[in-house]
Amino acid sequence: MKTITVYWTILSDPDLHTTMNMLWDSPKPLITLLPPGGNTEDSHNYRLCSGAQNIIKNTFAVVHPVTTSVKLGGTPETPVIEEKDGPWSVYPAPLKNSYRLDYDHSWAFFSEESVELQVTPPYMHNTFDKNNGMMSSGGMNISKWFRPINLSYILWEGQNSLTVKKGDPAIYFQFLTDKKIILKQFECTPEILSLSRQVVFTSLFLHLQPLKNRYPHFIKNNRHKRLLKLIKENLFD
Repeated sequence: MKTITVYWTILSDPDLHTTMNMLWDSPKPLITLLPPGGNTEDSHNYRLCSGAQNIIKNTFAVVHPVTTSVKLGGTPETPVIEEKDGPWSVYPAPLKNSYRLDYDHSWAFFSEESVELQVTPPYMHNTFDKNNGMMSSGGMNISKWFRPINLSYILWEGQNSLTVKKGDPAIYFQFLTDKKIILKQFECTPEILSLSRQVVFTSLFLHLQPLKNRYPHFIKNNRHKRLLKLIKENLFD
């Protein structure tokens, strides 16, 4: 079977980088986090369903290592944090009458070969955070764009607090390819972190453009080549 190597790292505030690497486990294949098949017959075993396999085979997940909560005040347009027991940040409302907040923890992925990464909430698990809001979704080509993937939540209208529970899957990473994904971790150096932040900063100027129009800005000045060199110099064994 053909494979694609995807390089990944944990991104966080520099003061929390080592702590977050110690707390969070590596992304795990989604199938390892699902219940066993309930029926031995292939036609009734969800794990063996060909339709399900299209999603499961190249989807990975990470699991919350601790339980943490946050409570918001003010208004969704001008929010403030009233209480928190973790590294939460709050932002103006992306949807009318709904608070938005981020957990200060991110991942970044890069591949030499073109591949789309789709990020979704853990929709195949009954997670506690669904009671109060949803984790935002998105996607990008990780060979052409290098930016943090955040745990960003939008609360349901009328909700002003959120709790994530230890042991609940936090996020799904689905790679849209028929090839087998091989994950390799690398250390996030200051220069790699800077490259990622510059991509985010560039997006402030290009926010009205679709992603396909932003990609050339990353490629044309060989940022992808510089990034790949740094990654290969900092791979874990």
